[in-house]
Amino acid sequence: DFAIFCDMSLRIRLLRRFDGSARWMRIGERRVDHPVIPDGKILMGTIQDVDEEVCAFIDLWEARRSLERNTQLLDAATEASGIGLWRVVPETQEIWFSRSYFTALGYEAYEFDSTFESFVDLLHPDDLERVLAAYEDGINSEDGRYSGDFRLKRKNGTYAWIGSAGQLIDDQDVTGGVAMVGAQIDISDRVEARKKIEIAAHLARETTSRLERLTENVPGAIYEFRMNTDKQYAFPY
Repeated sequence: DFAIFCDMSLRIRLLRRFDGSARWMRIGERRVDHPVIPDGKILMGTIQDVDEEVCAFIDLWEARRSLERNTQLLDAATEASGIGLWRVVPETQEIWFSRSYFTALGYEAYEFDSTFESFVDLLHPDDLERVLAAYEDGINSEDGRYSGDFRLKRKNGTYAWIGSAGQLIDDQDVTGGVAMVGAQIDISDRVEARKKIEIAAHLARETTSRLERLTENVPGAIYEFRMNTDKQYAFPY
């Protein structure tokens, strides 16, 4: 029924008769009044080859879908491993963090802006000057490498010890053409274990020192006799 036709624009694929291939076409139609017949209508239309345009759009859409899938996989992998990824653009100080970067500290990603200040705000005040100096040294060094340990504030108010390392790379998609990319991981347990070892070593040194002072003032000998599980005997002291 001609009456159902109206103004429209759509993209469809049409088959070529000579080789059977299909190309995307844009069809535009408009119903206008007939110049002679009263109440008559004429359907005017155009067909335009837009195959390259549509195929480019499809390729872009598929690339974006692939990027989204890869990003989801990367987020899952980094969250499972506890590794946080980051990128800093030295020219603009724009910064990007992976979702795992924040979740490891108890935050949600939307709680921070993509700015260098958002990172600085989490830094322990005692580490600020040292970290910024190491970052500048990494950017200006010949190999473009950065590494360091510092403390970041968790959402509950405590601080986590973080081990971080980065590398300067060429990136033509950012202002200045270079970016520092890197990864970091919570090393709080390692730092606490090292502190405990240092405390134990200090106590051992103190105990040994006191024992030596004691033996110097005792009119006799002090010894330690030990029988091991294999029935061997020893005098460690």
